[in-house]
Amino acid sequence: MVVSGEQYYTIAGAGEVTQAFRVVLRCGTKHIIPYALLPVITLRPSGKLIITAYELLIIVEGRCLDKIEEYFFTNRITSLTESSSGKDHGNQDVFISHIKASGHTLNPEGEQ
Repeated sequence: MVVSGEQYYTIAGAGEVTQAFRVVLRCGTKHIIPYALLPVITLRPSGKLIITAYELLIIVEGRCLDKIEEYFFTNRITSLTESSSGKDHGNQDVFISHIKASGHTLNPEGEQ
């Protein structure tokens, strides 16, 4: 596994098989999303990266998310981690300021 910066994202090494990716929220909640769900990845001009699959919606906000989108293209993303502070100091190639994860699949019990 290759780690980038302060671990806002991690990628699999060349030739590694990746079956899922983890989404880590600031509050400590972790979601594992299998690539078998066939997630659709959309990078908006506004810079938002949107991941949808079945009853799942993940919105990633930050800087230089096009690099993450490129790794999704080859199923190499292994994790996305929201910044603990939400503040960008500009010293990393990619910054994830906020991740919003929603959908019945992520919260089947309706917890807040």
